[in-house]
Amino acid sequence: PRRSGTCRGRNAAMADRVREVMESMVPELEDVQRRGLCSASEVKVLVRRRERFEYLVHRPRATRDDFLRYLQLEMNFEALLKCRRRRLGMTRQGPPDFAIRRRIHFIFSRAARRFKGDERLWMQWIDFAERRKADKRLERIYGRALAVLPHSVPLWTRAAAWEFEARSNASAARRLLQRALRANRGSRELWLAYFRFELIFAERVQRRRSALGLDGGAGAADGDDVAAGSMADGEEAVGEDDGEDDGEDGGGLEVGDEDEDEDGGAAGLAPAPMTDVEGAEGGELGGGSAATSAVARYVYESAVAAMPEDVELRLGCLRACGEVEAGAPIQAAIETSLRDSFGESAAVAVALASLPLDRCAAEPEWGSAHAAALRAALQSLDASLAAAPSAHLRDACVAWVEAVTQREGLPPATVVRMRKKALQLCKAAHAAGEASPSVYQRWAALHFAAALSAADVSGLLPDASEPDAALAWRQLGGSDGAHDGALQLALSACEAGAIRHPQDASLACMRLRLLLARCGERPTLSDLAHLRDLFHEVASALRGTPGALCVWRGGVGGGGARGGGSF
Repeated sequence: PRRSGTCRGRNAAMADRVREVMESMVPELEDVQRRGLCSASEVKVLVRRRERFEYLVHRPRATRDDFLRYLQLEMNFEALLKCRRRRLGMTRQGPPDFAIRRRIHFIFSRAARRFKGDERLWMQWIDFAERRKADKRLERIYGRALAVLPHSVPLWTRAAAWEFEARSNASAARRLLQRALRANRGSRELWLAYFRFELIFAERVQRRRSALGLDGGAGAADGDDVAAGSMADGEEAVGEDDGEDDGEDGGGLEVGDEDEDEDGGAAGLAPAPMTDVEGAEGGELGGGSAATSAVARYVYESAVAAMPEDVELRLGCLRACGEVEAGAPIQAAIETSLRDSFGESAAVAVALASLPLDRCAAEPEWGSAHAAALRAALQSLDASLAAAPSAHLRDACVAWVEAVTQREGLPPATVVRMRKKALQLCKAAHAAGEASPSVYQRWAALHFAAALSAADVSGLLPDASEPDAALAWRQLGGSDGAHDGALQLALSACEAGAIRHPQDASLACMRLRLLLARCGERPTLSDLAHLRDLFHEVASALRGTPGALCVWRGGVGGGGARGGGSF
């Protein structure tokens, strides 16, 4: 009996709250009916549906889907009012439009209070407010969201981007990013966002100074007075805030229990500045591009100090420098930092070489910019090899040069030069004793492809996905002996690799396939005898070696094509 009495009390309280919310809808519904936007029967149906959803969202175990279905009902009603208003020739928005938008915000607010940790729900609310250009409402939403989700990187970056792009408030965006880094110091995405923000801000400073005819002088990077100070921070786009009150719903309810952050202050968009970058923001910096990018450089150094082993962080900063003109003064410093800290990393060397070409990806046709980028890429590759040569690095460099030759739109003359460069790298690796088995395989494939004028040498490698790789080699070799010179060079490369790596199965497999290709369709007895001796020699060397099965498949498959009885 006591439990039943408690349940009845809860149900009565819930019914009172629902009745209070429903009564607050009366003025707006009467206004909608008076304007001719809805009939009396339609208003009754809408009231019944709203009441049903109010009971659903007020129950103790309300789900996220209950709120989303309720929101969908209100958004559909908003779209219906818009269509009917247009049909009736009502160009200006009236109280019903603002009332229904306040109601949608009210539902979002209750859902966010019930499911505080649901980042996707907060993002949906932010999306709706941005579509309606509700800047005042957005400020409160971001404040609440960041108070309950301080470790949500997408929320921090989106709030900072909104402050910077939509409100032209660089100071608030900077403070937001600094506060985000306090709570998430190990976030690569946040450091990259902060670095990119400072670069874009520096570029805007430079453009404004250029437009004003200011070449230099003190105070060029003096906060936001130059870049954004002339823009009124309170100047906002005209949106749904015009005509709305500060209440969360038509009944004047306010939901602000998350509006206080963990520091006891308001959780708005003006957190305290970050102390370790605070000194680089002041007006002690001089004028010019070097001064305006000094803060970005300071941010990069702070990011490296916080995450010294993160290669992708430094590469991301380097890519950001290529996207913004203001990043040119610090680009060389970042490259030097990468080479000093990760000089032996093949991934870093390839990434540094790829950057110049990636920046020209927007231009489809090959031009002088691509040629200059390719020269810079090769110089970067040579610098990496000169600084810290290794077998792994040489292998990666050869593979990268070979991949460049397969780019679409590459002029034939450039393809020839790049293949010569790849051959030079292979020879240098062999001379230094740092050539891996894959380098020897690519060396042989490059010789063969150069004679055939093939654009892609991947089909010549042992791991090519042909049904019968040995048959493909014989078809490329031809039966007229026109490519005997190329075959001999390829065989020489494989034999040199076999001396250095006698137990490598894939290299031995490639060597056998080359011999099969040289024999042609009508091999002589001496060719068969030489092939048989080589096959037994390789099979003996690879006995017990993992991967030796591919050699047997290649030899038997090739022999079977012309009568496997010789083996």
